[in-house]
Amino acid sequence: DPEDVRLSAEDIVLEGNGIRLSAAITAQQNPVPRRVNQEYSFRLHEDASLGWNQRLTSFDFNRLLSNLTSVKIRGTYTDRGRGFLDDVRLNTAVRSGAQPAATWVEVCECPEGLTGQFCDQVVPGYKLSNPEQGPFSPVEPCFCNSHSAACDTVTG
Repeated sequence: DPEDVRLSAEDIVLEGNGIRLSAAITAQQNPVPRRVNQEYSFRLHEDASLGWNQRLTSFDFNRLLSNLTSVKIRGTYTDRGRGFLDDVRLNTAVRSGAQPAATWVEVCECPEGLTGQFCDQVVPGYKLSNPEQGPFSPVEPCFCNSHSAACDTVTG
């Protein structure tokens, strides 16, 4: 009976890098749980229209996904209900002419000093400002006192 269904804002929970993000099972136009098999799909993106309970910047959303330590999916929605999860998948896009185009993948415009598909590679002539932050460190130009046009991207 649909009236017995109890939804929550934390039916789907993602955790990683000290960030916790959640959404209701009905977010992103998913159906209300019922006693029949149903398919649910969630896009992992910072877009506010997707129903995640927190508004994260693109940077913080990527920080979460880069070290995703937990995906929690609530399995029951009624007092006496039993839930079954089957065929849970995390899909990703790959560069390949053999696969259909992944039209949801963004094309990054990297800030100055960074390059690569995910803006995660330091351009020669730049170094990490805070190497302890790893790939999330901002970058800055190298200053080699005119001895070199390039420097080590970590130590400078």
